[in-house]
Amino acid sequence: PLLNERGASLVGRILVVEEAIEQGRGKVKVDDSIWVAEGPDAAVGQQVRVVSVTGTLVRVELIAGP
Repeated sequence: PLLNERGASLVGRILVVEEAIEQGRGKVKVDDSIWVAEGPDAAVGQQVRVVSVTGTLVRVELIAGP
């Protein structure tokens, strides 16, 4: 239950890509841990927004530039 609550609280958060998202998979930094991310290709250091969480997998979207 605690993991589900933490996951739900991540929706909408802005995270930083730690391992490039390529072919739909990569890793993002969540506080002091690294989570597997699924979404469009993104480079290391790029910011992404969490759209959903399933277990320890976060689905992300790119943040539109200015």
